[in-house]
Amino acid sequence: MLRSLWEQPVDEDTPALVTLAQGEKEKLGPEYGRHDVLLEQIPHWMFTFTNSGSDLLARSLAMITARPDCLQRVQAEIDAASSLDQAASIHKLRYLEACLLETGRLYPPVSQTSHRASDNDEFEDKQIAAGSEILQVFSLNTRDQSQNPDANHFRPERWLDADDPVHQRYPNLFLSGARACPGKELILFVNTAA
Repeated sequence: MLRSLWEQPVDEDTPALVTLAQGEKEKLGPEYGRHDVLLEQIPHWMFTFTNSGSDLLARSLAMITARPDCLQRVQAEIDAASSLDQAASIHKLRYLEACLLETGRLYPPVSQTSHRASDNDEFEDKQIAAGSEILQVFSLNTRDQSQNPDANHFRPERWLDADDPVHQRYPNLFLSGARACPGKELILFVNTAA
């Protein structure tokens, strides 16, 4: 079933999630060659969503509704959107998505990850041997006030400015580089729609 949805042509009657998946396929391009890997990961994303994704949604709703100005701005954005059963309308809810990203920065839905160093490396004059286990704890950099004085404040608007340093400072909200979360767009889309 997933494969048939993945290969289905998109038209105005295509469900929003299929349109989103097709957009991801277009971004990957024909040279990517890992479509089968992505298809195999989709069920994993659905299981993961019941923990990290739903945590992000619940926390975001709490953050938005606890702030009257934020709630009013979200409601105005939703009211201005056209039919919310279309993927294009969901993608227009930029402030709402920024609220999700900011909540994820303050309360990372995945708190840590680990990996092995592939090569010998150096960090802050310390040698890291190839094969070393590296534990990455996200809250250590998402709340670092020495790097960002307002790191503990909920400011979703920072995500709306492409030049804001938040994009360079917190690339690991969904990981980055070779370890980037392939489900990022799906998680943000589903949470924004919800």
